[in-house]
Amino acid sequence: MLFSTLARNRTLFARRATLATTSTTSQQQLRQKSSSPIPAPVLSKWYSIFGKSTIGYATWLVGGIIVAEGLTGMLGDAFWGSVNHGRTFDTVDWSKFKTDDEEEEEEEEEEETDAPGPPPVAVTAADLLPPPAPAPIQPVQIITQKNVPMRDAATQTFIAVQEQ
Repeated sequence: MLFSTLARNRTLFARRATLATTSTTSQQQLRQKSSSPIPAPVLSKWYSIFGKSTIGYATWLVGGIIVAEGLTGMLGDAFWGSVNHGRTFDTVDWSKFKTDDEEEEEEEEEEETDAPGPPPVAVTAADLLPPPAPAPIQPVQIITQKNVPMRDAATQTFIAVQEQ
């Protein structure tokens, strides 16, 4: 039993050593294969400008979102225009729909605009001044007689007025 345990440990140790050397070389190969397509100096410069602070990274995100939105909007509009060419207001040939009545109306409008209009009105400096301000409202004094009842307009009841 002792010898079988030693033999088993020896094989496990040999496997671990083999795995350690192969995993080291596979990790190096993986690093070489998974290297970024963007060169390291460019990434380093980007990090020094945008990645170091939260506000820099937020600025990068907002700018990227605005640029991406603009690009997708332009591409979407270009695709829409190519698919719907001749069906939108901008791409319809409106000369196909022109009638003779419209030409006559345009000629009549041109004749009307050529006719002389009313003579121009002379404007004086007094016409340009603002109108005078209205006179202030004078307060009205109500004069009542002693012990004469008055009628309340809201309730249509008589109110006895007493002078002091």
